[in-house]
Amino acid sequence: MSTGTDRKLALHSLGPEEAVTALVIGSHDDALAFLRGVFGDAGWTLYESRTVTDALILFKRRPVDIVITERDLADGCWRGLLDALRPLAAAPPLIVTSRLADEYLWAEVLNEGGYDVLAQPFDAEEVIRVISAATRRTHNASAQANRPPLLLTAGA
Repeated sequence: MSTGTDRKLALHSLGPEEAVTALVIGSHDDALAFLRGVFGDAGWTLYESRTVTDALILFKRRPVDIVITERDLADGCWRGLLDALRPLAAAPPLIVTSRLADEYLWAEVLNEGGYDVLAQPFDAEEVIRVISAATRRTHNASAQANRPPLLLTAGA
């Protein structure tokens, strides 16, 4: 089993300028506790919600880099959450978690526009790898959007 030190060493080159803020939606206390531990050890911020409704209210007040959701929720499922996030100008990547994760769910999530699937029970290194990659993607997209357009000159 990984220790906090192992988790910190496994942070795939995310520097302090690339802090992670995520929203997790779920009802499995063991999974939430595990994610709290990974995020705490990494110095990342994790907001929690038990329902899609509450998550969307929280998200409006505190935008996040990543949304992590269980496949099935008390008031909906990952698809409804993805549909609610899709119209946003800077919609965060959606990561779906499930105890029943398989190739079918993974393909379905990717085809619908989600970012990835994490199988439960979680593996700390896999959680860090997926979260780090999703964060880099979000931060790179932000940097591209904020970059001034290139000017082309005649004869260049």
